[in-house]
Amino acid sequence: MTNQRILDVTLPLSPQNQIEYFKDKSILFRIDMANSRITPKQCFMTLSNMRIKAEIGNITPAVLEEYMTANFVIETTNLPQIIANIILGYKYQRMPYVDVESHFSLENYANFIVNHEEMIQQWCGLINSIPLYLIMSTNKIHSEDEIKQWKLDHPKVEGKIPNIGVNISQLLALPDFLSLFFDPTEMKTLLQHPYFPYYFDEYIYGGEKLINFLATEKHLSHFAYFSMGIMLQIKNGKIPMVETDDQKKPV
Repeated sequence: MTNQRILDVTLPLSPQNQIEYFKDKSILFRIDMANSRITPKQCFMTLSNMRIKAEIGNITPAVLEEYMTANFVIETTNLPQIIANIILGYKYQRMPYVDVESHFSLENYANFIVNHEEMIQQWCGLINSIPLYLIMSTNKIHSEDEIKQWKLDHPKVEGKIPNIGVNISQLLALPDFLSLFFDPTEMKTLLQHPYFPYYFDEYIYGGEKLINFLATEKHLSHFAYFSMGIMLQIKNGKIPMVETDDQKKPV
């Protein structure tokens, strides 16, 4: 998108900026959150309500925290990548999304990880259960009755977790994120993580369930590729559907 117009703005948008946007929705707004006249939460609500996809500038830990806990979907060109770098930096000490390195300093990355470790661990916990969710949502290997019973018997984490908002969907939709997150050595235990009914079964992602949100045309290709890979490994016996004796932990 080399010809895309980029406008540096604060929120709320001026009448002139709004007119420009409705005339040309390919415009990319670069939002200066620090100098906007409304709070980060109000900024994000504005972007969500107007369905504006924007780049966020002057990103602070408070802005990231607001985004990560928001209960409404916000499309930005850089925040999911920054969060991916935080999570992969925490787990593997690497930050593969280099396009956003300049948007959040290394010092900010380090401080955010130190000061928000519980939040990051909770996000990792939910992401760990995504393969399980994919199997329960798209499994064609086992019967519906088997999946239904498996779902009833499986450990669950009920309700909403305050530190996890619906924009985890934007992280999961990033190309290659799931492949980068899961280590091959974890494959045998991928389906042993708990199920999260609130995040997996409720219509909280812009009125959609998570599987429907991720199956939209713009997300489908890389998400379907990861899902098919998991299904193939189950079919080949590399990922067991039930816990084996050598995987059971002593009480």
